[in-house]
Amino acid sequence: MQATAQVKHISRNMGFHFTQFNYLHRTYLMSHRIARMYPTAPDTCPHCSAPGADFMYMIWDCTIIKDAWEEVINITSEIVEVPAPDTPESCLLGIRARPKGCKYRNRFIDLPMALYKRQIARHWKARTPPNTHTWAKVLLKWAVADSTALSEGGGRATRGVGLQVWDSYVQSLEAKDETRPP
Repeated sequence: MQATAQVKHISRNMGFHFTQFNYLHRTYLMSHRIARMYPTAPDTCPHCSAPGADFMYMIWDCTIIKDAWEEVINITSEIVEVPAPDTPESCLLGIRARPKGCKYRNRFIDLPMALYKRQIARHWKARTPPNTHTWAKVLLKWAVADSTALSEGGGRATRGVGLQVWDSYVQSLEAKDETRPP
């Protein structure tokens, strides 16, 4: 229940809703399923070439994807100033304890996870996994847009907390973008 309900709090964007639905129902045809349908097709992970690449392996357990998830979690934790969850249940499905009074902090953890999860879904067949640089650019666009929306509307408390965290995201992501080689 929490896995389907939490996506509504992240965004009204239907892309997030469809991605969550597809993750819950494992609708993506990963290498393992394709190999069962077509015996000549390889069942290896396109990122690390490990055999038996099932759904969970390709979105969480693959060493290359796992490293990218760690970077996403670390960046999110650094900006929000609270430890971001690092389990597949919390990162992929949004299932975790949510302390009361931290509604906006929870959203600032959920959105980056949802954006990276969506990026994995879009590029799961690619030889190289979705990189965190692209994720950071997409997150930066969301942060700027949401920050602008908060500054133009919403209650005083919403604007204060939201703008403070989004400003941290924007500053941190822009700084990381400047230090990255072209």
